[in-house]
Amino acid sequence: MPFQRPARRHYLKDLFVDTNTVGLKSTGRNVLYIRGSRGDSNLKSIPVSELVLDELDEMDTHAVWLALERLSGQIEKHILAISTPTVPKWGIHKLYLTSTQEHFCFQCPHCSRWTELTWPDCVEIIGESVNDPRCHESYLKCKECKHRLEQEAKPEFLAGGQWQVTEPNVSVEEARGFYINQLYSSTVTPGELVIAYHRGLGDEAANTEFHNSKLGSPFIGEGAQVTDEMLDNCVRGHTTNDPRPQIGGDRLITMGADQGKTGYISVVDWTFDQHPGSDINAAAIGKLLWFGKFLEDGWDYVGDLMRELQVLACVVDADPNINDARRFAKRFHGYVWLTRYRRGQSAKEIAIQEEEKAITFGATTVGPAVKASTREVLILAVRPSREPKAIDNQRLEA
Repeated sequence: MPFQRPARRHYLKDLFVDTNTVGLKSTGRNVLYIRGSRGDSNLKSIPVSELVLDELDEMDTHAVWLALERLSGQIEKHILAISTPTVPKWGIHKLYLTSTQEHFCFQCPHCSRWTELTWPDCVEIIGESVNDPRCHESYLKCKECKHRLEQEAKPEFLAGGQWQVTEPNVSVEEARGFYINQLYSSTVTPGELVIAYHRGLGDEAANTEFHNSKLGSPFIGEGAQVTDEMLDNCVRGHTTNDPRPQIGGDRLITMGADQGKTGYISVVDWTFDQHPGSDINAAAIGKLLWFGKFLEDGWDYVGDLMRELQVLACVVDADPNINDARRFAKRFHGYVWLTRYRRGQSAKEIAIQEEEKAITFGATTVGPAVKASTREVLILAVRPSREPKAIDNQRLEA
């Protein structure tokens, strides 16, 4: 909502009086269960008729389907999904496209025409950089009459606003969807929006966050999306059934494993330019040797691939099954690295624990290239010389 109604706030505060714990709140016949999306046990055995999925884009798809199954025993059921969008046609944006796609509109206090707040049409951008103090002189304006809209007057001119349907082919009884951005916020000033915009001009992660969080829009940066042309250009004359690498050879072969209920594996053979310079990542050329899936209890199968393909370094997601990942890393000590993503302020750092063979980094800091593939992380873990040493086959088979 664009502003908070005090009466609604007090109503929610005093609603749950019978039971009021972290995971369970109740009053009379009304019960509210609060569950995290990590771990199947959190989402099982509780039949519900109303389901709220908070931050849908951050949830594992398996957890979403498990939560939806809790509605199966109810004749009447309602689902509310809330999230900051991430990429187009995925998560909350995918659901939004199948809904009424409603926008919050209001009457301009100056021209009386119905309008909405959009970027950049409704922002007078003042200032040329993040550090330019004139950014705070930026202001909102009506995109119809161009008249200035005062930040302090938002509660008044938004009070009579209405949600307007932009997709008439979907009925409000079937699926309602709502879009809103931070231009409507009473706590985010136009100057802060302009600073966030300038910050994104030189920082891909900041640009993505500006579009996702500030504008409420899905976003993929320029060059970050894989196209059919890019895939066609990567096709070569070899197959995954080519002869396996020679035992004890000098090829630099790495594996990336994404674990879960169903795990995914890719194995790449790396070569390098004769003069890679200081950036070994930029000089690396990868040849896909093998790719496929494995079940959550299929770690022996992954181990067989390590030996068969003579993998010199393997990067495995530490979560969600950390114990299985650690046991696998101990089996191939020195050849397996565990990785974790983290959020918050510390997510801007990359932490490497040599003793435990673990890498922790922030997904928004390292960049989309790492999120899209394991290339940079694999090379970071291997740190090969220009002439990689032969694989210690005896150690690998131990």
